[in-house]
Amino acid sequence: MRPGDCDQPEQLQTSLGGVDALVIVPGMALPKESIQQHRNVIDAARAADMKKLVTTGLGRMGLAGASSLESCSCGIKMEDRFRASMT
Repeated sequence: MRPGDCDQPEQLQTSLGGVDALVIVPGMALPKESIQQHRNVIDAARAADMKKLVTTGLGRMGLAGASSLESCSCGIKMEDRFRASMT
């Protein structure tokens, strides 16, 4: 387990150095913030030459202020970023 703040990309890059695998569990941020947080984690994982990156879609369910459409859109954007990072 490593410390990391999804809103601080530089900290993530340091924290993920030497890590081979990472599981991302979405937090409770609203979709706009959540998208940037996931971008930060995915980019840091890629920079750390991460071998395995796993994510769940369990966060944000039932979050006040976020529609299910917003949550779905957020998940799609995260998956797109993840796929792009693998090429």
